[in-house]
Amino acid sequence: MVQRIRTHRHPTSRHGPTLSISTIATFFGLFTSLLGCAGILLNSRRFLATYAFLTWLTFAFLVIPGYITCR
Repeated sequence: MVQRIRTHRHPTSRHGPTLSISTIATFFGLFTSLLGCAGILLNSRRFLATYAFLTWLTFAFLVIPGYITCR
């Protein structure tokens, strides 16, 4: 019996960079939130200052996939 050649690719291959950046943004956001919680619990200004900076980077990582898909 002749096997049919599949012409479609894996569903995630079409969204490669967007899906990858979204995944990185998710983990980066989780890390940032844990750092913020630690800063609040320890009352550490250094942690909170780092948290404030990383919050902006997290926002940038969350915006990038939308920009890539709308281009």
